[in-house]
Amino acid sequence: MYFKAFLFLFSPHLIIAQNTSIKQIRADHIKEIFVDGNQLFLIDVKTSRSNIISINSIVDGEYENEYQIFTSINGDRLDIKLEQIAFREIADDKRNALKVIAAKLLLEIPQKKNLSIESDIGSVILNGSFNSISIQLQQGYCNLKGNTKEALINTIDGNINIQTGDAKIVSAVTNNGKVNIYPFKVKSSLYNLKSINGDISIKMYQ
Repeated sequence: MYFKAFLFLFSPHLIIAQNTSIKQIRADHIKEIFVDGNQLFLIDVKTSRSNIISINSIVDGEYENEYQIFTSINGDRLDIKLEQIAFREIADDKRNALKVIAAKLLLEIPQKKNLSIESDIGSVILNGSFNSISIQLQQGYCNLKGNTKEALINTIDGNINIQTGDAKIVSAVTNNGKVNIYPFKVKSSLYNLKSINGDISIKMYQ
């Protein structure tokens, strides 16, 4: 099921267009969700008791109508990525990236799934209950509020913030940041966390 809409927001001096799309996929045979988050500045994922994967994308900017979220199912894995659908040369200017395109992805997935995300510019916000998490970020941060059996999270510049009920810290290393770890009594979930320049914080779930 797929919906696409163009929203126009009006103010006395400004008209802003948004390219939004909503897609729903049954998750009966899907064990893993993989997000190629390149060019997405925010990836927000929450879990629910539903057996439906809901994919909501919002694209703003000068070239918003030339990009679209695409999905494909490969075995038991769902792949999600943002792709350019119009063949026009777009200047690669990181300083003016938001003028060109500002895209975010909002996902709602069933509990206890495996989730993998890779992104060049994006940050990741996770809420809920996962089976496993693998996050690889170049510029953005990663926030997790919930629980998972195991997590592998690597960032270069972004902070890693975890709020969970139990954690066995296999590794929490940052080259140029700070590490703050709550002394958990229950240690059944495995966390491997690494950052080059970001801080790492692991707190008890509130």
